[in-house]
Amino acid sequence: MRTSRSTLIALLAAVIAAVVAFAGCARNPTKPLLYVRPAPTVDPEAAWSNDGKWIVFRRAFFSSYGPPGLYIISASGGTPRFLMPANFFYPKDFAFSPDDRYLVADGASQIILVDVAAGAYWQLFYAENGAKYPDWSPDGRSILYLNLGDRLAPVDSGGVHVFELGTREDRRIMVEGHRVYADFPKWTPDGQEFVAIEAIEMACRSNVVVVRADGSSKAIFPAGACLDYFRRYARPDIGVRGFVFTAGRLGQLFVNADGTNIRQFPWVYKPIQDFISPDGRHIAFIYPDPTDSLVVLFVKDTDDLTGASRRQLTYWDPPPSGLTSRPQEPIAGALQAPLHFAPRLP
Repeated sequence: MRTSRSTLIALLAAVIAAVVAFAGCARNPTKPLLYVRPAPTVDPEAAWSNDGKWIVFRRAFFSSYGPPGLYIISASGGTPRFLMPANFFYPKDFAFSPDDRYLVADGASQIILVDVAAGAYWQLFYAENGAKYPDWSPDGRSILYLNLGDRLAPVDSGGVHVFELGTREDRRIMVEGHRVYADFPKWTPDGQEFVAIEAIEMACRSNVVVVRADGSSKAIFPAGACLDYFRRYARPDIGVRGFVFTAGRLGQLFVNADGTNIRQFPWVYKPIQDFISPDGRHIAFIYPDPTDSLVVLFVKDTDDLTGASRRQLTYWDPPPSGLTSRPQEPIAGALQAPLHFAPRLP
């Protein structure tokens, strides 16, 4: 039997009435809605100096410190010093040079250098299709990075590159005639090889690869999972040196500095939000301020499971009069000032 049009209209009206009645019972229609203040991550990323005395962090919002920017602060606390403009996303993946005089960073898919003492910054070179994941060599003479050129097209020489600071030579690493397209490339302690994550096409799995910087060899170690947030991890006090990364359902995995022995990571550590000191004894991490729930920087001992050593390093307070407290608009290219190419570093 066919349902008449009038019956369908009646059924639809009944459904609408039921929905409206249910919504009306869910809250008091005369009571004003409660505004819940958001709890953004104010300081999304940090990095330690090699001597363990300083921490650089990205402040994503206007505050009493000043405008959004890259700041440096003593690891023991104090007043941060502004280095350069920033927004919520960039600069990121920043790291100190071996002598702690400079920073290298991803400035919106272009590699930038920052003079820590002077607060000057510049674009190291121009990558047509972008560049990311910079890592300073142990001898301080070169920068390892991933050029984002297409894996197949020759444009802009996509793949892992080494940029020589003294000669300004940019060299694409080739192994047996093939480029190495891998994420998070990081130098091994001796500077002769780098370790990176190489995704397997059409599969949610990754390999850890160890490549000689001269392109003479490439070793592949299957990880059996999708890898991400690949960070250097060292605990010299207990003889541990290598890299830690997230691996989906497998949690945190660890690999030796030479890429061997992929295994479950035994300590409490989250690569996306924890930043370990060079001596392995302390961790800077992002955590909600108990007074206002804004996520800022804290420091604690690495082996502290109770939080007894936890201390707050950064704070958010309203900016001085005359500065807006709105989040800064995205910075074109992450940098507002005109750029010049990097001079030869001393």
